[in-house]
Amino acid sequence: RSRALATNVSQLRVQLRALFNRVSDGNLDVIMNQVLNALRTTGATAEDAAVAFAEELLPAALENPQNVLVLVGCCAGLTVAVNALVGPQFGAVCIVKAEEHLKRDLHEALTQAASYERDNHKSKARNSVTYLSLLFAYEMLSGASVFSLIRSICSSVTHELHLELCLTVMRYIGGVFCSR
Repeated sequence: RSRALATNVSQLRVQLRALFNRVSDGNLDVIMNQVLNALRTTGATAEDAAVAFAEELLPAALENPQNVLVLVGCCAGLTVAVNALVGPQFGAVCIVKAEEHLKRDLHEALTQAASYERDNHKSKARNSVTYLSLLFAYEMLSGASVFSLIRSICSSVTHELHLELCLTVMRYIGGVFCSR
């Protein structure tokens, strides 16, 4: 039984990775339907499927420093839809893993000596902040969570990157936050 479960999770990861590599604003609805089908027909547990979803989606959304807002937004939209249609564990795992990405990339951006590597990690940290901010804008993340995010970024403003990330959060949540 455990071997079959591991095989199901492996197959799900391959399916999800292939789908997430094709995400764009032009095919989001098609990809969303295929993702939902893959998640509903997998033999994996909901917990394993949620981890697989997060671990395949977030690299596509966050780890490419060249990613544009549209792609990050599409991935945030996928997260919100799966969270609503399949289960809240999917969104919860994505939030925790996105915060881990942010912490890692922020640390690397502040400690890397090589300019190229530092810039890559800055861009990845910015992608993480944008993703989390869009989850708030899409009403999946609470105001308290956003305050916690801002507090964690600004707790030790020792670098211009801290300020830049705080401004990125405000850019994407400002209007939404004021209207709530």
